[in-house]
Amino acid sequence: MAEAALSLNALTRHYGGSAAVDGVSLSIAPGEFVTLLGPSGSGKTTILRMIAGFERPDGGSIHLGSRDITHAEPERRNIGLVFQSYALFPHMNVAENIAFPLRMRGVPAAAREAAVARMVSMMRMTGLERRMPRQLSGGQQQRVALARALVFEPPVLLMDEPLSALDRQLRREVQSEIKRIHQSLGVTIVFVTHDQEEAMFLSDRIAVMRQGRIVELGTPAALYAKPASKFVATFVGDANFLAGTIAALDGNVASVRLSNGTLAQGQAVATLAVGQDVACMLRPEQIKLESGAGAVLIGRIELVNFLGGALELECTTPAGPLKIRTATGAYATGDTVHLGWSPADMRIYVAGP
Repeated sequence: MAEAALSLNALTRHYGGSAAVDGVSLSIAPGEFVTLLGPSGSGKTTILRMIAGFERPDGGSIHLGSRDITHAEPERRNIGLVFQSYALFPHMNVAENIAFPLRMRGVPAAAREAAVARMVSMMRMTGLERRMPRQLSGGQQQRVALARALVFEPPVLLMDEPLSALDRQLRREVQSEIKRIHQSLGVTIVFVTHDQEEAMFLSDRIAVMRQGRIVELGTPAALYAKPASKFVATFVGDANFLAGTIAALDGNVASVRLSNGTLAQGQAVATLAVGQDVACMLRPEQIKLESGAGAVLIGRIELVNFLGGALELECTTPAGPLKIRTATGAYATGDTVHLGWSPADMRIYVAGP
């Protein structure tokens, strides 16, 4: 079994009486892209800062390969960093910014020039080597920051919400660049974001964080299709929830009486009991517009939202509001729709936060 590129072992960090990071353990394979995803205050940036050496843990350890770097100074860790603010040197041009880590490591001039040229080509910035940061767009500045972090071939690259200052279109372009570079170089990346779409687009695995802990770890597909908790279902992708009560159980298949009295079947995620209050989750694209016998609920369209390649219908139903995502069609506010879904698609959680 290959040695982990980066290992966090029972990592803790307290501020006053509060645990910002509470016993986090995580093993990241060489070449893996892992995203720490969570709301503000969940501990993701604190973890990144401890890996970088800018903060010291109160407990636990950090290993880079087989090397214990828990108490090593930041400059001794040989880790690449990309910040939200770019942090380029304003008095240096593109080539000089990229070359800076190599100069600090005493790399000879000829080797520096070759490495910079390779990075400039990879970032598709040929011809911009002599420009100053103020002469670059936000996306170009971010590419320079990425090149500077990669030019000395670090074993691990840390990225702290590096795209949050970019507009939507430019953000997607730079996301594609990061994905292309990751696939090309095979560098191990730890990425921090609160944007679930960004995490799903970029990551091999996502660690969903809440209150200083990793509450679930998995591939984007697994977290989206089979989230193990209501919190993760809400935070990774769009989700509908209908309140109900367990009417019957047959293994993992639960029959739920929805709030309007309708019976529906779904997959029990936790250990449940007859009579227990539950929350039933459906993704918007899993709800089908049926006709006749296939319908579980009848709804009324309150809003029709155009999403480009799809429509989002916001509906009221006797069991609660639902959002449905469907291919474009002739739907209008006030229309009555018949809604159904596969029991395999409805996931049932214990009611509550």
